[in-house]
Amino acid sequence: YRAELPGLLNDGPMKLRIVTWNIAAVNNNPFEYWITHQSEEYARLMHDVQMFIDNPDNKDFEVCSIISEEMVKELRKELEACDCHFEGLDEWQHRWDTEYKHRLSVKEFLKDKVIGSKRLISMPDRITNTINSEGRIFMRPSVISMFESSMDSVDMWWKMWLDFMFHSEVHTLDRLCPGVYNSMVPVQMIQPIKNSKYPAISVEEEAISIPLQVLALAIFDGVLVHILNTVAPQTWQPIKRSLCQAFNQNKGQEVISILNRSYHDADVIFIQEAAAGFVDSAKAGLGKNYLVLRPYLLDGYRNQNSIILARKSRFVEGSTIDVTEHVCRLAGGGKWTAPGDLCVMAMKGVDGSRYLLASFHGDTNGLATVPVLKALDEAVKCSYRDHVLIFGLDANTHKNHTPTTQGVQEFH
Repeated sequence: YRAELPGLLNDGPMKLRIVTWNIAAVNNNPFEYWITHQSEEYARLMHDVQMFIDNPDNKDFEVCSIISEEMVKELRKELEACDCHFEGLDEWQHRWDTEYKHRLSVKEFLKDKVIGSKRLISMPDRITNTINSEGRIFMRPSVISMFESSMDSVDMWWKMWLDFMFHSEVHTLDRLCPGVYNSMVPVQMIQPIKNSKYPAISVEEEAISIPLQVLALAIFDGVLVHILNTVAPQTWQPIKRSLCQAFNQNKGQEVISILNRSYHDADVIFIQEAAAGFVDSAKAGLGKNYLVLRPYLLDGYRNQNSIILARKSRFVEGSTIDVTEHVCRLAGGGKWTAPGDLCVMAMKGVDGSRYLLASFHGDTNGLATVPVLKALDEAVKCSYRDHVLIFGLDANTHKNHTPTTQGVQEFH
């Protein structure tokens, strides 16, 4: 979205060109969208997978035919040996035995909207899909990541998947100590899913939500590997590698190139869902003309950070005050925002006016958007009355307003 704001503060001299862009750093799925591809095999692959999922009929298969009892035993052994000291693994085992193992993989697992509402797959995928470890990239062995090694069978995939989740040492930014990196394995990065934020998940499930996410993610990845090797055993992996090469690799540099090329005249650029490493890339590629503003705390786990680029010729360097935490507290603390979700900066323009610049991306259901907007409004009225508020956001509002989704009409 791009806007021009002429004549702020009694139609004064300051005119600003504004850009807001959710660059979706976590979207590293090469099959996320249909694209134009030079190979006819691509269209055939996409069509055949779609037909398989739409109408599996007698081709559908039980989850336990892919994720075997032996694999579940291996998974539990890894969970028990993990330094996280997971509790409730007997309950976890019970849920596998009674709720998951005999489900039909397509009709009753992939298409189960309740699993989606509980975020049992999307949350751990967001964290483990692609991990930036001090400049080195780790990718989960999955159909929907940029992982390019061969996954010719479920057995081949499973060995790599277990090794990645439990034995690949990565270094990620500490959520509470800026500039500090922690050493851990991917499974230790997965966060609990709280009933207070995602009511679809029960209190009992919340207590075992990390191992439950690991199980659901294993099922999801294993089922997709099986489907792709069934539908297009010879073509899906070469096609995937070509897609990764085409539009996912060097994504951060591509974003900077687009900003330099198409939005070089923007005075303020609000960025959402940026990887933590994008901040340094932006400073290197855009720092000559822009102040690259980030909240004190960045999220190196989910890589969904909001940042602000403010043109140096429009704003006074050294005048910036990070007030992100102030607004987060007004929005209920950690109830609606996690580190990196919101970035709020108070600063002075070269016209003498004071500005409050804010960048934010809402949760999937859009429920955090109104509380954060109200918190910003309260901050302006109580503490920054002489500031001009400019807010770039990805509201994540929905067509229909429900108890679990924020409707766009109700938002307006």
